[in-house]
This record gives sequence, C-alpha cells and structure tokens, in this order.
Amino acid sequence: MRPLDSNVSGAKADNIIGGLGFQYSHRVEAIGYSGVFISFVYQSCNRQKHKDLWRDLSLLISLGQVPWMAIDNFNAILSPNEKSGGLSNGKRSPLFGDFVDMAELHYLGFRGPPFTWHRGGLFERLDRALGNEAWVREFSNCLVTHLHKIKSNHRPIFPSD
Repeated sequence: MRPLDSNVSGAKADNIIGGLGFQYSHRVEAIGYSGVFISFVYQSCNRQKHKDLWRDLSLLISLGQVPWMAIDNFNAILSPNEKSGGLSNGKRSPLFGDFVDMAELHYLGFRGPPFTWHRGGLFERLDRALGNEAWVREFSNCLVTHLHKIKSNHRPIFPSD
C-alpha cells in the first residue's frame, strides 16, 4: 500500500513511480493542488500481513475531511453475495470488515460483472474501491467499472466520476 500525494510532481514523482517496480506506468502532471488521497491496496494472503495492512491504513483515517479513496485488490469479501461457488459459504472477512466499519468507508459501487476474481468454479469480488465521507461528498457520482480480464484471474477495475 502506498498513499499518493498529489503535491508531488516532476522528478520526485518519477523517482517514486520508479520505486514501485511497475514495468509500465504513466504519470500525468497535476495542475494546482487537488487535495485528495488515493491509496492502491494489495492485501497479501498472509494472515499476519492482514493486521499490518489494516493498522497502516488506519493511520490514514486521520485525514478527516480530505477526500480519500482506497482501491485495488483487498483479497477479502464483505458479504456472502460477493462469493459464488467453492466449498465454503462466503463470509465477511473480520479484519477487513472491522476496518471498513471503523474508518466509516463507503463502498463506491460498480458496473459490470459482479465478481472480479475467479479460479475454476470459485468467483469472488476481491477488487473494489472504498471512499471516506469526504470522497463521497466530493465525487458523488464515482463508480467503478469491472473491466474485461486480459492475462490475470482478476478483472482490472476503473473508477470514474
């Protein structure tokens, strides 16, 4: 997880992007200061790292009235309707669900197929976008589109307003 600071630009932004290790990336230079935070999240399948992630993310809650969106692969579900197939019933991930409740995050909704990941006959919605109250007020029409899979078992997701 790495929060993006919209006040970073130029060579400093290029260094941060280079340090992320993505093979392909593109930076768009901001004009002015937008005052929003976006965190791209990947929750490891390692249970101990789950606790670390939610602890680290909880530090961002203090952003208060600054619009904040957390987006990407949370590797967890919030309700039984986010899972289909498999041997066990879908149930809310306790650490993830408790964090969402404590942080008072809102699910931003989606369009497209209901599940973002699958393996064999198991389908789950693991990828999503969540926003705080300030985000929902500022970007009330924000919606995530579940795009077509290319080479991964996850669908890319694309937020738009």
